[in-house]
Amino acid sequence: MFAIEGQANPASFIKELGSKGYAVELIELELAQFNEYRNCDPINLPDNIRSKIESADLVIFYLSEAFLDDDGFEGLAQCAAGAGADILGVWPSGVGVQELPKTITDFGASVVSEDSAKLDSALSGEEDQWELPDQSPAESADKEHQKKC
Repeated sequence: MFAIEGQANPASFIKELGSKGYAVELIELELAQFNEYRNCDPINLPDNIRSKIESADLVIFYLSEAFLDDDGFEGLAQCAAGAGADILGVWPSGVGVQELPKTITDFGASVVSEDSAKLDSALSGEEDQWELPDQSPAESADKEHQKKC
């Protein structure tokens, strides 16, 4: 799971995932690191980050405000999609945006809030879920997504 240091605290969410039987490895990037990797070619990601992405079945982006910039975190998402991992965006509590990050709409399988009733089906890949932080349906829910590429 990717999070940006100081932007949102995913500790309780990671604990919840652990209680559901998921093994979660947090990759917490400083904002400067995130900005460096955001649009780089996946082959240029540091080996330790690329290998963690490539070994995952599911890559979660904990969507703090920094993830919402124009080009987002495309290099990280391309690496995950290229390795065959599903990509899940998770809104932390209290995020007040009303649009999905472009990279999630381009590469993601689902996006839900951390306290969504639809979280389990998004995690399992049982059904794609597309929500805004307030759990209302996201407009891009009808688009073709990474799973269908």
